[in-house]
Amino acid sequence: MADKKLKVGLIGVGSIAQVCHLDAWKELQGKGVVEVAAVCDIIPERVEMVSEKWEVPKTYTNYKTMLKQGDFDIIDVCTQNRLHSSISVDALNAGANVLCEKPMAMNAKECEAMIAAAKADGHIDAAEQQKIFGKLDEMELGVEDKAFVMDELKKPLDIDAVVAAATSPELAVEIYAASVLAIDPDDPAEQAYLAMLASRLKLDPDLRASIETEAAKAMA
Repeated sequence: MADKKLKVGLIGVGSIAQVCHLDAWKELQGKGVVEVAAVCDIIPERVEMVSEKWEVPKTYTNYKTMLKQGDFDIIDVCTQNRLHSSISVDALNAGANVLCEKPMAMNAKECEAMIAAAKADGHIDAAEQQKIFGKLDEMELGVEDKAFVMDELKKPLDIDAVVAAATSPELAVEIYAASVLAIDPDDPAEQAYLAMLASRLKLDPDLRASIETEAAKAMA
């Protein structure tokens, strides 16, 4: 029996996907190794153009719909940097292996916020651990920052440390946004954590609502 071809889906088909990723996947497809089954992008015209040029059969504008319908072996994440972590975790939870453009997050403080948010329901599950461990080496962090992230994984939830890292209003917004992207919106414990974090960061209710709306758009 012939070896099974690995089913590949790409999320985000902007310049990096078009210049580097798609040609490489199509070369592997030509060798019978993979099947490039679907592409996804929030810009309909772009995803249709890529589908036609690279002869990819299915297109999506919502990556969550794509993950539910596709049963992929590999998901290649080529979106904006701020979306890498949340999309990769969703893909891992859907049972796919993930190839993600670096970085995992924008800085070590955002990583700390994401880790804390993931701990809000009492644990970091296997998919979250796999994502974090697998991508640490791809981040643009020094040795000390990587060691910091690893140490954070081992610690109990410490909202005080997350709040203390917000040394400016701008950092407070970044930390809260990273936390929103990391949590399960249907998990009551994680929602309660976000409410507490927003209060401790002294975020204006309108600003908090705006951050959550933008995050929801990014993950839609």
